[in-house]
Amino acid sequence: MRTFSPLDIEEQTTEALSYDRNNGWSKPFPEFDSGNTLVVVFAAHEYCESPEPLLEIRKYFPESKIIGCSSPVVICDGSLLEGAIAVGIIRFETTQIRLASAAVNNFETSRTAGQQLGEQLTDPDLKGVLVFSDGVTTEATELVRGLQERLPPEVTIAGGLASGHTLDDTWMICDGERRCCMNRCCGLGAG
Repeated sequence: MRTFSPLDIEEQTTEALSYDRNNGWSKPFPEFDSGNTLVVVFAAHEYCESPEPLLEIRKYFPESKIIGCSSPVVICDGSLLEGAIAVGIIRFETTQIRLASAAVNNFETSRTAGQQLGEQLTDPDLKGVLVFSDGVTTEATELVRGLQERLPPEVTIAGGLASGHTLDDTWMICDGERRCCMNRCCGLGAG
């Protein structure tokens, strides 16, 4: 567990852990559950069929905001892990965390989905947005354009595309549940 305050901003407490089928969780879950806790999960595609570890995360962090996506390889504590889950947990002191999601059934609706996400996150205190997108049905450039159209220019947007071994095994994590054809955002604002 590390407590840090980079760039002279609010203090946060962080923890990273991983899961694999042979060894289970790399360490116990920290006692971080709160409305100001963000849990970011990257999981190998096979956990779509065997979601028990993902359900454990949801059970252990019922008040926290959970976001994430599938990834064929995850990174945890500087190691590349295949067939694993990597979890980053950040407990903020006062930062407000808001989640937003929008379905995308084809590339043509990507910009509209971005606009919907931006509208859901609009807040005068919004400072940054972390977005994970389903790369199967979403055109990322258009998704970001839609977000930019609805958010102030000073709001930072960062994120990436979900991945799998094939396009068909790509999924998002929305409040601890796996979903396909979704875009998920986390907005971070001053508390």
